[in-house]
Amino acid sequence: MEIELSSFKEKITKLERNFEPKTIGLEEEGFVDLIELQARVIKEETGRIWLEGEVSGRVKFQCDRCLEEYSGSISKTVRLLYDPKEEVNQLEDDTFVISSETLDLGKYLRDSLILGLPSKNVCSPECKGLCAQCGINLNIEACDCEKDHIDPRLEKLKKIKDKMEE
Repeated sequence: MEIELSSFKEKITKLERNFEPKTIGLEEEGFVDLIELQARVIKEETGRIWLEGEVSGRVKFQCDRCLEEYSGSISKTVRLLYDPKEEVNQLEDDTFVISSETLDLGKYLRDSLILGLPSKNVCSPECKGLCAQCGINLNIEACDCEKDHIDPRLEKLKKIKDKMEE
């Protein structure tokens, strides 16, 4: 998805695009519906061109606690700057600086959405997860496993702790 920045003639141009996740390599990341971009392109008199907006999409996740599938939304701010004079010294951390008038927008949108993915996927804050002994989903049913099961590698530490409490 390449865009020629010189094709924008107005000072401020609205840019709205929808595209399939596979067009920017997001199908393996779990993105299932169209990716939406709502942005504006701002041309400055200095020659700089800004692209600022929101990119969003729906994702299928697998819960890290109970292993059930659930879906959620990802929305990320995108900021791109083209500076023909390359005088950019310091910008905010979330701004990509580009050096070409031909912008491969898909690459930047992909990077932004991947960085927006959560590091821990939990279907709900109340998720009880799986039983560590029998593997049953505790959100669906209870199990009869011993709740005070101690890992044999830590049993000696428990004995020391019990002695200290006496």
